[in-house]
Amino acid sequence: MAKLKRSGEIVRKTKETDIFVNVDIDGKGKAEIDTGIGFFDHMLTALSVHSGISMTIKVKGDLQVDCHHTIEDTGIALGQALGQALGAKSGIVRYGTAYIPMDESLAMASLDLSNRPFLVFNCPFTNQSCGEYDLCMTEEFFRAVEGGDSEAREQWNRYLEHLAILVTNLRMLIDIDLILGGEVGKYIPPYLDELCARAARYDRFARDVDY
Repeated sequence: MAKLKRSGEIVRKTKETDIFVNVDIDGKGKAEIDTGIGFFDHMLTALSVHSGISMTIKVKGDLQVDCHHTIEDTGIALGQALGQALGAKSGIVRYGTAYIPMDESLAMASLDLSNRPFLVFNCPFTNQSCGEYDLCMTEEFFRAVEGGDSEAREQWNRYLEHLAILVTNLRMLIDIDLILGGEVGKYIPPYLDELCARAARYDRFARDVDY
């Protein structure tokens, strides 16, 4: 079966920001990030590298005012690009929950890549900022992402250090569901072909066995 390219590209221009976002879900986690906010670049790079989603994000924002528009509008564009890349979301796992420990913190997130945007954010911060990044914008970023693509239902708990929780869930949710992967029109990566063939052979064997 031919491999479908799961990628998305968004150009977003407003009075406050000029944004270009390109994502390749089945990429190698190559990150080219430049938002003008160092800590935000670090977070987005971590998301790209550890999820395996190649991302190019270039942003020019009104940072002379503050970081608000740059962070929120980047979230909107990223969410739209991910939604474009996933398309009809054929064959993906869709649901996922993960707990991630990191140093003194424990993060939990549950996501549903559906068409009903909704966000519950429970993540208190002890500092107001990290470099030029205002930590109060973290919730607004996630709200922008899930609203931007109208795909994500997310519940966050505790501290989301280095986006570990988002990385784990997003990678799990966009992977192809082995059960649904054999349906006509479903995207199946090359390395799953043999797994599906083996499953089919086992299924035929199991039906022939007299229990």
